[in-house]
Amino acid sequence: MNRLPDLLRMVLRDFCFVEWYEVSELAALVKTGQVKFDADLLERQLTEAIEIHEFPLGEVNELTGEEFESSDDARSWMKEVRTQVFGLYYRK
Repeated sequence: MNRLPDLLRMVLRDFCFVEWYEVSELAALVKTGQVKFDADLLERQLTEAIEIHEFPLGEVNELTGEEFESSDDARSWMKEVRTQVFGLYYRK
């Protein structure tokens, strides 16, 4: 069962996969407004995923090819991704 929203799933799979990690490219697309999706929605979904009580660790590992051993490790990583992508204008 997928617990993450489709947009976040797509971004984790397409930009955050361990073998072709492209978060800096994602950040550049967001900054220049060239993403073909709602960047504000992605920011909200990242924040919601980080804060979810029952964190979907298995789903994140599957989408990214990572092998996080705990939800806390995955949450910390997602916080770094959020900071890299939304950096200076991150509002929370």
